[in-house]
Amino acid sequence: MKRHLAWYCCLVALVLGLHTTKASAQVIFFEDFEGAVLGNSVNERIGTSIAERVATEPNTSAIPGVWSSTAPAGWTVDKAVDTYRGAPTVTVGVPGVGLADYGVDEWEGWNFARLDFWSTAAGDQDRSQFGTTSNASGTVAIADPDEYFDLGSQNDAVNGGYYSTALITPSFQVNGGTLHGVGFDSSWRPEAFDDSALGGTLVDLNNQSVEIVATFDNGTSVEVAAWDSDNSTNDPEFKDNAQDQHFDAGSGTLAFVAPADATSATLSFKIANAANDWWWAIDNVEVADITGGTGQKLFEDFEGVTLGDSVNERITAGSSLEAASDGTTSILGTEYPTTSRENAFTHTFPTGWSTDNAGTPGAGGGDDGFGVLEWEQWSIAEQGFWAEVGGSTRNGFTKATGNVAVADGDEWDDLGDPGDQGDLTTLMKTSPIDVSAEGIVTIDFDSSWRPEDSQEVTLIAYLDGSPTELLHWVSDSQDPNYHGTNVNEDVGFLLDTTGASMLELEFGYVGNDDWWWAIDNVRVQSGAIPSLVPEPSSIAMLGLLLGGLGIATRRRR
Repeated sequence: MKRHLAWYCCLVALVLGLHTTKASAQVIFFEDFEGAVLGNSVNERIGTSIAERVATEPNTSAIPGVWSSTAPAGWTVDKAVDTYRGAPTVTVGVPGVGLADYGVDEWEGWNFARLDFWSTAAGDQDRSQFGTTSNASGTVAIADPDEYFDLGSQNDAVNGGYYSTALITPSFQVNGGTLHGVGFDSSWRPEAFDDSALGGTLVDLNNQSVEIVATFDNGTSVEVAAWDSDNSTNDPEFKDNAQDQHFDAGSGTLAFVAPADATSATLSFKIANAANDWWWAIDNVEVADITGGTGQKLFEDFEGVTLGDSVNERITAGSSLEAASDGTTSILGTEYPTTSRENAFTHTFPTGWSTDNAGTPGAGGGDDGFGVLEWEQWSIAEQGFWAEVGGSTRNGFTKATGNVAVADGDEWDDLGDPGDQGDLTTLMKTSPIDVSAEGIVTIDFDSSWRPEDSQEVTLIAYLDGSPTELLHWVSDSQDPNYHGTNVNEDVGFLLDTTGASMLELEFGYVGNDDWWWAIDNVRVQSGAIPSLVPEPSSIAMLGLLLGGLGIATRRRR
């Protein structure tokens, strides 16, 4: 009988209360903008009060030591941005660059200013919230189209246009093939589709948007995050007011995997397609290697798959419902048209991954009215789409971003009562992972779990085809495998792979009109991550405990 280190790590977690978290972070880049040399204001001037005026305005004076257009060494400000997420911006760059009587110079693209000056000069409007709970302080980087357009007419036939600018870090070293977390303090206030005063063809096209991109020395790029101001539709990128928010580099909430052949990277912080909207400000930018310096064997965030339109999750009269995809639905005797949701889900998994749904009634059978097709197996869904159609705290899975893998027995049973004929029974297996040169590996992922009735899940590790159960959660609170509701959790294990060549992980789900299990950011990496290893005193206690139970601490060949 083969035994693996995962067994006694789980036992430690149970007996000693070991807390499994993300890998410890090794900071490889940091900037707080305090090195920027601040000079006098230009258009934010003091007369009887602070107001936006041209610099030659009589009886006004500049404010000393509050602002600079010069970025810290190595940083670049781009005021000619012409794309957002690969599509052309509405207009190019920042309109009126360099003109003394158009646009407030202090906010002409990304600039650097004292936080208290920015909030005071701009009339606050919640800008002063930045730094109340986060670590933002002193000098911060600011892109503020609302203040910029306070000087000169935005519907000016020559200079009128939309505001798109990027702030780019110096090059920093990365570890090829490993996961890197991005952290910073952020102040964001959205606004969209309300600038009809521009006239002409530029009517209500504003949608103040953000994109963060990592670009590597091998010429490739990857999007780290994107959000916008469009709350008029089911836009998954919409981000509501967040005037004081901290993103922790070590959490992996915002992260990228450096290509295996990459040695350095830059980050671009872009704000695009803004008119006289609000702002985005950042401070304390940090990049960390969050694999603990170990080699990454697998990382999957499901962002590489192509999502298709929904089938049974339909929209009608502004609401969502589960219905057959025949184009109409009857409500109180009246037929209403229904439409699908774009870029919602797929049953096509990343290369090498597989699913087995043979135990699910109707799965793959083509009956459009028997079981909600989106959820008749493990599915990859856009997180906002899944949360919106299901509700019930699904939106609490904040550790995940973008696409997530979902097994949802509750939503599956909402059309045609397929649960009357059996359970949603589905398995999802990773691509094979080469562990031939490994010993201990760390396995971790983000999880959203809500138990009910008979719903249960498993995680099985197959080493050269031989199974070891790493996780078994059930919904019965009297069962020793019971796992209570946790819709936003880090889950981690150590596994001894010594002597094995290939590892596969299989995520299993069984449920029937119960709730769900969703996962994201599945990672396997070489070595024991420090945050998963007990303290020395715990290890000593564990040795006594395992000796008494006769459990091996290494895999037997």
